[in-house]
Amino acid sequence: MNTISLKKLSEQTKIDFYQLEKYIKYLNKEIIIENNVKKVNVDNLELITKFINSYSTNEISYIISHNIQPFFNGTLMLNLRKKYNLNDKQFKTKIANIPIDYKYIYSNEECKLFDEFINKNSVKNKAELREMKYINEGWIPLRQILNDFGNKYDFSINTGKSIINSLKIDVYKPSNNLSFINEEQKNKIEDFLKGFNSAKERRLYFQEQTCKERYGTDNPSRSDDAKNKLSIKNTENAQKRLEKAKQTNLEKYGVENYFQSENIIKYNSLKYKEIEKEIHNIGGILTKELAIYFNKDITTIVKILERLNIKKELERFYYTDNKGFEILKEYFNKTKYQSTSHQEKELVNFIKSICKDKILENTKSIISPMELDIYIPNKNLAIEFDGLYWHSELYKDNNYHLNKTKLCNSKGIDLIHVFEDDWIERKEIIKSIISTRLGIYKEKYMARKLNICNINKKEAETFLNKNHIQGFAQGTDYLALKNKDEIIQMIVMNKVGFHDGNVELTRMATKLNTQVIGGFSKLISHAYDIYKQPITSYINRSHFNGKGYLSCGFKIIKENPPSYWWVNHNIRIHKSHFRKNKIKKLYENKIFEYYDETKSEFENMKNNGYIRLYDCGTIKVVYDK
Repeated sequence: MNTISLKKLSEQTKIDFYQLEKYIKYLNKEIIIENNVKKVNVDNLELITKFINSYSTNEISYIISHNIQPFFNGTLMLNLRKKYNLNDKQFKTKIANIPIDYKYIYSNEECKLFDEFINKNSVKNKAELREMKYINEGWIPLRQILNDFGNKYDFSINTGKSIINSLKIDVYKPSNNLSFINEEQKNKIEDFLKGFNSAKERRLYFQEQTCKERYGTDNPSRSDDAKNKLSIKNTENAQKRLEKAKQTNLEKYGVENYFQSENIIKYNSLKYKEIEKEIHNIGGILTKELAIYFNKDITTIVKILERLNIKKELERFYYTDNKGFEILKEYFNKTKYQSTSHQEKELVNFIKSICKDKILENTKSIISPMELDIYIPNKNLAIEFDGLYWHSELYKDNNYHLNKTKLCNSKGIDLIHVFEDDWIERKEIIKSIISTRLGIYKEKYMARKLNICNINKKEAETFLNKNHIQGFAQGTDYLALKNKDEIIQMIVMNKVGFHDGNVELTRMATKLNTQVIGGFSKLISHAYDIYKQPITSYINRSHFNGKGYLSCGFKIIKENPPSYWWVNHNIRIHKSHFRKNKIKKLYENKIFEYYDETKSEFENMKNNGYIRLYDCGTIKVVYDK
């Protein structure tokens, strides 16, 4: 049996997947499920296509809601009434004189009889004569305006009435069944409607207005009352779960925490020694041993092993082999002796190789007295090379990078910060960021020609580590656009975000040197359809301006101040890896040489040879239909 997937049919007919599924069920045609893919027999395509082409979306909704048996050469009663401006009672009276049965859909022959009857009996009733009197005086019937503008700007009669109320239009009503407005009021309505780019934008505006009137905010979930209720409920639930867990552990193990049990501690200690012995037997070198050899912390070693693709794992223990050890030694030798000025020159040469526009180097004439390392006037783009040592807190204050970015933005210039370790370890990603900002792509795709799908964690991890400046991030859903089997663009979604508990977009990445027109919009719209609630995200100002987010419908909520990273030689690690409890653990494992419980995180890190470097902060944005 030949079949076609509903997804493919949806793309061909440009009908929403779920609407299409509803249409097929209404036509009593079977939907076949093969390997979790919904399909339909190709023999039914002619009927389905005929049904879709015979009626508008609104007409199909009307047919389904009234359970009307459709045929393909007729007219809906609703459209007949609209054609001659008849209410239901008037329509029933006229239909009884033909005679034709009162029903929801009429054949072409029945419509012809109805037209002949109307044309033969076209004497105006009293209401029509009264209406003509006011029209001759310069008044415009409100129903006519709502019908004309409704067709032109795509809205229903009820929406039209909401617009009238919103604009506080004083409608003239000489009698109960007659309503008029003047030319000035008509122009006011049209000017209002022209202010929106789409029906969706207008709908969002009215939703916000309603929420502001009812809750004092543009989203009911952000009202003080909702936040208080949610906060109290979450706190109460968390406390209940914690108490229940403690009670269960006391009953079973005699301690509040399962891992405090002597047997567990003893078991883990023995198990860890066995695993370490097994790794040594196969010629592996543990990360804690590598950390001591290279005078680095374990977190840094693991991060570099991942980047160099030489990390191995056994029972959650990370290690590498002798070949990986040699690669690691070569890596540290390379980064140790390569000067910052050499790297900056390498960056300049790359930009000159792809951009033929005029390029200014080390200029102070643009944002005086500050200097821009690289500036391309025709592209309104500046690029800074930030050496980790010279741009640390020893020489730059915590707002230096952000202030420079803002100063460029005030002159219409985008500024990309290239940090030294990013250029050394993620050079191809940095090159792609710069190339795409210059409008230079190796590949281009239209989003509508790519398939949207969920991918597994392993696929996401491989793609993100290769194409995203921050690498992989855990998520609830990994959504991707694919060209056949190749991932072209993807996002990572978290049902409960790390920052405020809302649904959060934590990663968005595109294949290097590739443009996907409409891709991000398609992915984020699909994610919203899954979660049905606002989506929060954070834009990294060191590399991106956020214009892509705003063009997709995101709104700026606030600007977050710069965050800091800890720097040791050519390695930059985010502060989250060195909270005080983690510093203590590194000290206990003899990775760090210093730890004092009475000292702050800053003092402990400083005594271990680390310095801070501040970034440009982030911009918090929210997407909500």
